[in-house]
Amino acid sequence: MAEPQRDDRASGPLTLYVDAFYILPYAFSCFVTLREKGVAFDVRAAPRMALVPYE
Repeated sequence: MAEPQRDDRASGPLTLYVDAFYILPYAFSCFVTLREKGVAFDVRAAPRMALVPYE
């Protein structure tokens, strides 16, 4: 049986895009979870338009 191929994109460094004030609960919960698990990641402010929900 052939071994499954590994997707190297998933093993690269993580970047968490958040709003400037961590107002969005999903971004903040991801931040806390990554910190608690000891995962190395970068935090960057996302452009405002990327955070506006589809209307």
